[in-house]
Amino acid sequence: MQPNISYYQDFEFDNRFKNGTALGSLIKIEPSDLNDLEIDENSLFGERQQELKKLYQLLGQRYDVVVTNPPYISSSRMEGTLKQYVEATYPETKSDLFASFILRCLELCNEDGLTGYMTPFVWMFISSYDKLREIIIDKHFLNNLIQLEYSGFDGATVPICTFTLRNKKIPNANGQYIRLSDFIGPKSQAPKTIEAINNPKCGWFYSANQDDFKKITGSPFGSYWISNNAIEAFIKGEDFGDKYIIRQGIASGDNGRFIRNWNEIAFQDSNFNCPNREDAWKSLKKWFPIDKGGGFVKWYGLKHSVISFDTKSYKILKTMGNRCPSESLYFYNGLTWGKITSGDFSVRLSETGSIFSDAGMKIIFQNGRPNLTILGFLNSKPVLFILVVFLKL
Repeated sequence: MQPNISYYQDFEFDNRFKNGTALGSLIKIEPSDLNDLEIDENSLFGERQQELKKLYQLLGQRYDVVVTNPPYISSSRMEGTLKQYVEATYPETKSDLFASFILRCLELCNEDGLTGYMTPFVWMFISSYDKLREIIIDKHFLNNLIQLEYSGFDGATVPICTFTLRNKKIPNANGQYIRLSDFIGPKSQAPKTIEAINNPKCGWFYSANQDDFKKITGSPFGSYWISNNAIEAFIKGEDFGDKYIIRQGIASGDNGRFIRNWNEIAFQDSNFNCPNREDAWKSLKKWFPIDKGGGFVKWYGLKHSVISFDTKSYKILKTMGNRCPSESLYFYNGLTWGKITSGDFSVRLSETGSIFSDAGMKIIFQNGRPNLTILGFLNSKPVLFILVVFLKL
């Protein structure tokens, strides 16, 4: 018996497979396309045509089950023709190839078919995959999912989940989820999964209706473990961005040139109390405080950086093409936090006189002092819970 193994290759005489090695299983073949494929076994290319026919048959069939561990390639790393093909054919999932394969596998299934995957679990949360989540919720059914802990594999720290999708949506049905986030290391993943299957009341087994995810902005599948009361809070709550000015600030483009620690500069060349940009330039000083994010520090701190932002530096920044978004709001007081952190989310007071950066975002209070009640709220456990749902911090 010969094993039924095929590999993708380029066929210069077929338009679909001219770039077969790059596109692979993403090449769309409909069952009816097999009738249009002309094979001449006696021609010089007869053997190659037979190989092409086999690929047509494999991709032209529809299967009861399709299982894959798809390639993980972000759009910035895709080969040129592959990137163009994905953007044109799968615009909803163009940010990473694994997401396009989620849809492709569903296309290869029968109407009642089942697909299985091992992928990064970022598709469950972040905004790049909003459309993918919408498609799954509206047209398909997430049958079950296991969210592994970051160190769930030997020798790798990766955000992985494994899940199955039914091609056909099942109304009013609940999917089953297992959350292994609290169990560190690869040795605990399989035993804790089996334990959850045998004992759904274990505390890390969940049942959720995917239609409920649409009640939360962005429809995050990562909200499968939250309670109905928490979902209601998302429905009834106000959007923070509708009540407050939240902005990302300056990206110098050359921190080595424009950024210093405050103890590296001459005090007489600095100004730490300017109320706005115009007064800063009138002061004829060069160095001003800047919020640049940093590690986990609540309430106050990480105020060690200054930026060269006199009129001369400003013109250079603009000439270099560096961004100065929301520059009219620089120097106002507010609340700041870091874009990147290895710890929990933390917010700090930023008094009048500080510029804010692309890595140190800010809530701006143009009138009066910063709202310390909001500072307390943003550093609270309920907010951390919300961010876990939305961003998987």
